[in-house]
Amino acid sequence: MNRRFGTAPLLLLCKKVVPEQTITNIMNTALHPVVQAKLKQELRLCSTPPPEQKSRAGANQYEHYEHSFAPCRAKGERRATNAERKRRSREQMSGEEIEARRVPDAEGKRRSREQMNDSEMEVLRAANAERQRRYREQMDDTEIEALRAANAERQRPYREQMNDTEIGALRAANAERQRRSREQMNEIEIEARRKY
Repeated sequence: MNRRFGTAPLLLLCKKVVPEQTITNIMNTALHPVVQAKLKQELRLCSTPPPEQKSRAGANQYEHYEHSFAPCRAKGERRATNAERKRRSREQMSGEEIEARRVPDAEGKRRSREQMNDSEMEVLRAANAERQRRYREQMDDTEIEALRAANAERQRPYREQMNDTEIGALRAANAERQRRSREQMNEIEIEARRKY
């Protein structure tokens, strides 16, 4: 392919069936092997089956590319499958295993937060608050109470190991965080949060 023409010939080829011989001819030009492989893949994806093709089995290979939402749906299905797998894994773990996993996770998050500036932390907090708000909107009162009880039970062992000074420092930090959060909220958001 003459490099002066850039990608324009590729766009024209993508509008019709690209014969295998054409792809081979393009690949035989002086292109880098990685570029050749990428172009070959893209040209094949852009191709559509010829009208005379009657075999349904042959047409199936194109269905993934005829519908642009198919890759998105596949990604969503993978996420749902992974979430279900993690949920089943957590159900089979004992309390000690869960706590052992939480400690390195918490340490990793702490190190990550230390490298973030205030703006990035505020963005992260806002995103987490919004995610939790949407999650709570889908829960009924019984589920909310069960979640609160589970959180309180999870935090109880930590509090038992803390002395009064540490508890006071934790409360002060939480109060400061909530104060900053409230300053950015309007009256409607504050009332909505009070319900929870």
